[in-house]
Amino acid sequence: MARKVRVLAFCGLFLAASGCASQARSRAAALADGGSAVAKATADSLVDTSAAVESYVEGQLLLGPLTGRPEPGEETLASLRRLREALGARAGVMRSLEASYAALHALASFDAAGRVEKGLNALTASVNDYERALGRKPVDAEGTWSLGKAGGALASAKQARQLKAASVAIRASLERFVALLGREKEIHVSLRTVLVETRGAAARQLWQLGLGRPGALLQPHVAGFGLAWDDRQLDPVLTLLRKEPSIDGSPGRSREDDLRDAVGKVLAYRVERQAALEAEVLDETLVGLEALVLAHAAFEAKEEPDLVRLAELAAALRATVDEYRDAAGK
Repeated sequence: MARKVRVLAFCGLFLAASGCASQARSRAAALADGGSAVAKATADSLVDTSAAVESYVEGQLLLGPLTGRPEPGEETLASLRRLREALGARAGVMRSLEASYAALHALASFDAAGRVEKGLNALTASVNDYERALGRKPVDAEGTWSLGKAGGALASAKQARQLKAASVAIRASLERFVALLGREKEIHVSLRTVLVETRGAAARQLWQLGLGRPGALLQPHVAGFGLAWDDRQLDPVLTLLRKEPSIDGSPGRSREDDLRDAVGKVLAYRVERQAALEAEVLDETLVGLEALVLAHAAFEAKEEPDLVRLAELAAALRATVDEYRDAAGK
């Protein structure tokens, strides 16, 4: 009888552990999906600002002879190099974070301890690289993490412990990254705003010289309400506008000059809007990552992570990045 009681007690313990592990797996898989969405949206937000660094110097070299503006000094170039390195390291963190969430999802679906260990060590190393790119000494220089200490007597209980241990490790890297990003926010926004404004100044100057076609800018204003844009009409219309006197009656000016001024104002507005969006993108990035930290803490406390909030923040960041690209005419 005693043996039967022990067997029943063991079976009850096994079923309870299995049920808890099943819940942990489902919550971990959902957390991995939500985290991956935030990481991807954040990675996408870095693409355009990183490309802006590459075109800055060319824009300055073009503006110099046209406007008399001095070429960028060594201090400016050094700041841009640091920014480029930081953006590259930040993109590396997002790639590693996405890989870590893929590994976490795999661990929640089946036994993938080795993949998780590799992914989380890569994430720690990428945060270390970002910290070095900011001129700081990494807090966690070793970057060696193992699931070996997260074991348990039962396979299901062991997996639940491994999922929690993996979440704790991801959260630790996220907290370090968010702290670094927050400290560097103002500097990065300032530099990235300068990049946008300089590229915009180059575009406006070249446009005033007669370079560039305004078709892509005019198209959304013509299309709609039954109208369709036809790029073949542009050159004949410009020819007609050259023959018409300016609407303000200024001598020597034509309607084409009026159009050129109007397009220049639209370009200036887009540059101003894109510069403002630099801060918004970084703010939304920080909010999304901070929410991700809270979602991990909830998972570790055996609570339901706020995945709806993560999805909303990822969608908001993607929308801001889309608006940023629209302002750039992309």
